[in-house]
Amino acid sequence: MNYERKYFDIFIITSSLILPIVIFKSRSAAIAVVLFFVFEVISLRKNLYTNSKRNIFIVFLFVLLFSFTSHNLVDNIYTIDETEQAIAG
Repeated sequence: MNYERKYFDIFIITSSLILPIVIFKSRSAAIAVVLFFVFEVISLRKNLYTNSKRNIFIVFLFVLLFSFTSHNLVDNIYTIDETEQAIAG
């Protein structure tokens, strides 16, 4: 397996984990991240034609991780309970 293919796979997997967090926190930053993602996919498109089974697996993994992260962010709203002791100390 060549270096670019490994880079592409890791890029897709990490993007599926980070993209929902960025979208949840800042819409304008999400636009920039999505544009970066699209440009990277376009620049590494020659890796898309190498192995179709692997591509299907990577897309399935992307969708699975993206939906899991999105679901976790929406359902589990993380709040910090600030008490007077925590503020004073």
